Amino acid sequence: MAAPDTTPHRRVVLDDVARVAKVSRSTASRALVDDPRISEPTRAAVKHAATELGYVLNAAARSL
Repeated sequence: MAAPDTTPHRRVVLDDVARVAKVSRSTASRALVDDPRISEPTRAAVKHAATELGYVLNAAARSL
């Protein structure tokens, strides 16, 4: 699987994190907010992918 395009002109989005961690978008979202329904290994994989990609939670989007 090809890595997502993370060049400076493109913002890293949750779908990119989910793709790299090999989980669904909803699982990635839950893992990033420490939802207790997500197992520790999955949470760690998602957080690792987010860190590697430089993903930052969007506060404006979270408030919707």
